[in-house]
Amino acid sequence: MDAVREARGPRRCSPRRENRQARCALLVLGLALALVPRAEAAPPAPSLVVPTPIENEAALAPLLQKLVALKARRIRRVRITHYGDSHVTSDTFTGELRARLQAELGDGGPGFVLLGKPWPSYTHALVKTGADAGAWRAERLFAKYGPGRPKPRDDLFGLAGVSVSSRQSAGAWLELRRRAPLDRLDLYVLRQPGGGRLDLVVGGQRVRWLFTAASEKEAAFAEVSLPPGTTRVELHASLGEVRLFGADLASGRPGIVYDALGLNGARAATLLGYAEPLWSEQLRRLNPDLVVLAFGANEVDNEQLTREAFARGFDELLLRMRRMLPTAACLVIAPPDRGRYRRKTGWEIPENQGFFLEEERRLARARGCAFWDQRAAMGGAGGILRFLTASPPLAQSDRVHLTGRGYRLLAEALHAALVAALARALPAGP
Repeated sequence: MDAVREARGPRRCSPRRENRQARCALLVLGLALALVPRAEAAPPAPSLVVPTPIENEAALAPLLQKLVALKARRIRRVRITHYGDSHVTSDTFTGELRARLQAELGDGGPGFVLLGKPWPSYTHALVKTGADAGAWRAERLFAKYGPGRPKPRDDLFGLAGVSVSSRQSAGAWLELRRRAPLDRLDLYVLRQPGGGRLDLVVGGQRVRWLFTAASEKEAAFAEVSLPPGTTRVELHASLGEVRLFGADLASGRPGIVYDALGLNGARAATLLGYAEPLWSEQLRRLNPDLVVLAFGANEVDNEQLTREAFARGFDELLLRMRRMLPTAACLVIAPPDRGRYRRKTGWEIPENQGFFLEEERRLARARGCAFWDQRAAMGGAGGILRFLTASPPLAQSDRVHLTGRGYRLLAEALHAALVAALARALPAGP
């Protein structure tokens, strides 16, 4: 059937009735999304992935309506902000979704990126970043502190859960991995006692400068229109402490913006350690249409964490998100299947993984969020072993993380579930 539709082209829309127009627009959007080519050839062993629908998909209705409006260019932007752990930090899973959605609905820009290289392996699929070695200090929450994991001075972690600061003359930069230029940059900074000066430079010319000194700590923003053709921006800190949370990068064109906000080792409870007033102010400025919460993999390692305690913390996170963004749609993604190694017995599939997954499913529905079971898409418990033994492997030897191919395969599965949700969202009518 898909092949026949592709050969004939999209159905023609009748202008006679509004509901027929809306139904046709949804149909065309769903078909077009299904036909978007992947950036790479399909990973091998597709039978390892099980088609898995989005549960409680009615919670995505506001998002689906905006996707249709974006396709018709009645609005200029739809934004998705994806929080998660190390499964998100590589921007492979999220990058695949971003690429597919932007290819069909338009490229709204790279979205929110971290500055100052907060950790050596920080990666964004569309943006390269760098900084003067040793000049910037990163602060974030960790489950345990020690060498390389300094305890933060406060709880002002901001939108992405990490800040970088420098008290000396220091530089940082960002550069697009592609030729499509930037139109606008929105800088997220902290104003504070003893704050310094920050200069933004494009092509050797200063385009904006700002002082970050204030009588008390507070969020500040600097929206900068960039010269035509901008693909690289340099930042220079001096004359006091400059503390940065990141920057929102826009293309100036209509389309999708997909933020990947992952932290290595993060748990759902990690986000509860962020100062809510600052986090809320920055999140509302970003103004996402959909917030994705993808946690649960690291909680498995804490065998002292009970099912009830996990549920209390996850519920509080959902309630906080609802409080900060009452009109945004919400999607909870269960983590991929994983293994755990014990010295005496070897590898096992942790039992508590299933408990935490079921609590995420229950609480997502209770708090008006959609839910997607990534573990089910891998074939359920033991899926990590099937991914590991695929040829070539789709999982890494730690039996926690996937390979790039594995992440892209699961991203494709979520994309297929989204396309199916769009089809079911078609309004009734002739």
